[in-house]
Amino acid sequence: MDDDSKNLLGTGKAADPTSTRWSSGIFDCHADCTLCLKAACCGPVVAAETKTLFAETPFLLNCLCSFCHPCVFSVYLRNELRKGYGIQGTACKDCAVGTCCFLCNICQMHREVTMRGKITCGGPVHCVHHETG
Repeated sequence: MDDDSKNLLGTGKAADPTSTRWSSGIFDCHADCTLCLKAACCGPVVAAETKTLFAETPFLLNCLCSFCHPCVFSVYLRNELRKGYGIQGTACKDCAVGTCCFLCNICQMHREVTMRGKITCGGPVHCVHHETG
């Protein structure tokens, strides 16, 4: 398995907030069955909640964006999380995962934000990661 596949599928090890890989795999929905069911019932709400937890943006605004354009919001959020946490990947892979594996992508991103915590960005270059704990 190449490094890109390992990164997309996750490490399968204990989460490390400084890692450049996703802490869980895209198909690790069994890691949190409640989250999986919540996403299956209303994925855009979970995506909005994830964005709110990640960047402290208004939940209702995130819901509006997520419900109007769920796949676009999912791709945008995955790209934002990946850049904010320093996770390896490309915009092309973000697009593929965000559109082809919408619900699994939302669950993976929510697990990542729950594990790593919020991030505060003061522009495109300066981001400060706040660990949960």
